[in-house]
Amino acid sequence: DGESVTLTSSSAASYLWSTGATTQSITVFNSGNYSVTVTNANGCSRSSAVTPVTVNDLPATPTITPDGPTTFCETESVTLSSSAEDSYLWNTGAATQSILVTTSGSYSVTVTTADGCSATSASTSVTVNPNTTWYADTDGDSYGDSENTLEFCTQPAGYVANDLDCDDSDESINPDSDEICYNAKDDNCDGSIDEGCPDCSVFDTAPVDLTKSFDPVNGVQDRVQVKWFKDTPQVRYSDEDAAACDIKFWPKRNLNPDGTVTGPPIVAAPSDTINILNTKKFQPDGVTPREIFKWPVKFRADGANNNKRAEPNIRYEWQVRCACDHGAGPESPWSVVKIFNTPDFDPTTGIYTPPSGPASGAVKWIGEQNMDIRLYPNPNVGDAINLDLSADIDEVFTIQIVDMTGKVVHLEQINSAKRGVIRIDFYNGALPAGMYTMNLIQTDKMYRSRFIVK
Repeated sequence: DGESVTLTSSSAASYLWSTGATTQSITVFNSGNYSVTVTNANGCSRSSAVTPVTVNDLPATPTITPDGPTTFCETESVTLSSSAEDSYLWNTGAATQSILVTTSGSYSVTVTTADGCSATSASTSVTVNPNTTWYADTDGDSYGDSENTLEFCTQPAGYVANDLDCDDSDESINPDSDEICYNAKDDNCDGSIDEGCPDCSVFDTAPVDLTKSFDPVNGVQDRVQVKWFKDTPQVRYSDEDAAACDIKFWPKRNLNPDGTVTGPPIVAAPSDTINILNTKKFQPDGVTPREIFKWPVKFRADGANNNKRAEPNIRYEWQVRCACDHGAGPESPWSVVKIFNTPDFDPTTGIYTPPSGPASGAVKWIGEQNMDIRLYPNPNVGDAINLDLSADIDEVFTIQIVDMTGKVVHLEQINSAKRGVIRIDFYNGALPAGMYTMNLIQTDKMYRSRFIVK
C-alpha cells in the first residue's frame, strides 16, 4: 500500500487498457486484473493476457518503548524495543527488535512485513549526562569531605559539589566559621590554627622569681602581697600579655608568735588548699587588660568571708600559674613552690601590728657595729634599694622601712639570706623625697640603717 507498478504494452499503433487508458504504459496503484488491446496501422486488433496486480497493506507505524528513563548518567544505559514485526532495521544498523543505548542521540526503527512492506517509527531522543564528582557532607554544613566521594551525574542525597570541609564530623568547622582561639582546631578550614589570636608563647613557661612583701595599705598591714614574674630578673607580665593568674596556697608549718617553727609539719588535705582563681587587672575602662605581677592574700578577720584568707602564725606553701588572653588562652605550668609566713596578727580584725623597734622589750637593739649593712644607691630615686649584707642570716627576718614621721611605708619578710645583695622593690609606688630608716628585725634583735630619697 502506497506503492505502485507500471504496466507497459508491446509497441503498436494504438492502445486501450482495461482501465480505459490509451497510453502504452499505465501506473497501477490498486489490486486488480489488467489487460491491454493493441491495434496496428492496418486496423487489426489483439488483446493481451490478463496481468493480475496485488497491493498489500502497509504495516502499522512501529513504536519504540524504553525500559527506563531516556535521560541518565554515563555509566547507565537504556534498552529501546520496537513493536513486533517480521524484521527490523534500526538507524544504528542493528537488525534486532531491541537495542542497548549508552550514548546520546535520536533512535528510530524501520519494520518490514513478510510481504516486504515497511514502516518507520518516530525518533526517540536519548540524553546521557556526564558524571560529576560529589563529596559527602556528613555533618550537614553544606561543605564536603574531599576523601569521601561519589561519581554520579545528578546530586545524591547527603552529597555536595564542593570539597572545602576540613572536618566533616563537626558542623561548626567549615569555611564560613570564625576562627576560635586556643582550641587547636582549624575552625575556618584555611589551613592555619589560631590565626589572628594573641601570641601566648610567653605562657609556655611557668612564672618565676616568686616573692612576697607585707607592705601596709593606707598604713594598715592586713595582707601579704605574693608576687611573681614572667622572666628573670623580675620582668612583669605586661599589659599586652593580658595575663590572668591562679594562686594556690596551703598550710605547711605552725609558727610561734615570734615566727619560729613549732610542732611537726602539717600534712595538708586537698580541701586545705586555698585557690584564688582568675586574678586579673583592668585599665580604667574596665575592659582593657593591665599588667599583673602581685595579688593580696588577706588576713582572716571576724565578719569577713574567710574562704580565701590566711590564718595567723602559719607557714604556707604557694604556687602560681598564668593564662594568656585574660584567662581565655592557654595556661602556663605551675610555678615552683615557695613559702610565706603569716605574722601574729589579730584574727578578729585581720590587722598585724609590727614590733615598734628598740623600745619593744622583745627586741634588742644591736646596731650597725655587729653586721655591716650597706644600702645603695644612696641617695636613690625611691623605687627600690639594694641591701648588701656582710653575713649570713639563717632565720626569718623582717625588713621594715619607716619614714621620718615614724610611719611604716614598707614591710617585707625574708625567710633567710646568704651574704650578698637583696633587692627591695617599693611596689606601692616611688617613695617621696626624704630620710628613711630600714630596720632588719629578727626574733630578739634589730639592725638599722638609713637612706635618702631625692
